[in-house]
Amino acid sequence: VRAELFGSRVDYFADLGGLDDSNVTDYLGLRGEYEVMYEPDTLPRTSLYAGIGTRFFVRSIPDITIGPVLVDGYQESWWTFYPYLGAETRRTMKPEWEFFYRWHLGLTAFTREHIASNDVTLFPRAGVVVISELGFRGPRWQISFYTEVMAWSPSRRVLAYDAPFVYQVNQPESINTMLGLKTGFSY
Repeated sequence: VRAELFGSRVDYFADLGGLDDSNVTDYLGLRGEYEVMYEPDTLPRTSLYAGIGTRFFVRSIPDITIGPVLVDGYQESWWTFYPYLGAETRRTMKPEWEFFYRWHLGLTAFTREHIASNDVTLFPRAGVVVISELGFRGPRWQISFYTEVMAWSPSRRVLAYDAPFVYQVNQPESINTMLGLKTGFSY
C-alpha cells in the first residue's frame, strides 16, 4: 500500500489555435496504490507485482493575457484510476549500499475531469502510465532518480454553457511528465 500527498507549481504550455497559452499552473492532490507481489524462485533478485492506483488532483490555472485578450483562470479537478504491472529489485538485508530499480507500466483506464468555471464534466480516454526509479539504498537511507509519465487521449466533445453562449469543449491529448530525485529513510 502506498499513499502520497503532492503539490507543485509547474510551467505549463498549451497551443490555443496557434496562440501561446504559457503560464504557471498549481497542482494539489492525493495518490493511492495497492499492489500484490510475487517473488519467483527463478528470479532471486527481482519481485514482480500487479497493482491498481488512483490519483485525485486539483489544477488551478491563473488569469492570463493572450495578445490583447484577458482569459479568466479556472480550476479543474481530475480523478483517474490505473491498473499496472511492474518489477523491482528485492532488498537484501546486507548492511552495505546496493543498486536498485523499480518500474511499472499501466493504463489510465478511467478518468473524470470537472471544470468548475462552466460546470462541465469530461472523460479523457485511456492513455499510458510509465514510472521508473533507479538508485542506491543502504540499511536506512536511499537516493534515486525518478521519472513518471501519465498520458490521456482526447475526450469526446460536450456542450458547455456560458450565458449567452453555447459551445463545445473537450480535453485534448494530455501528458503529465515528472522528473526528480527521491530520498527515503527506512526503519
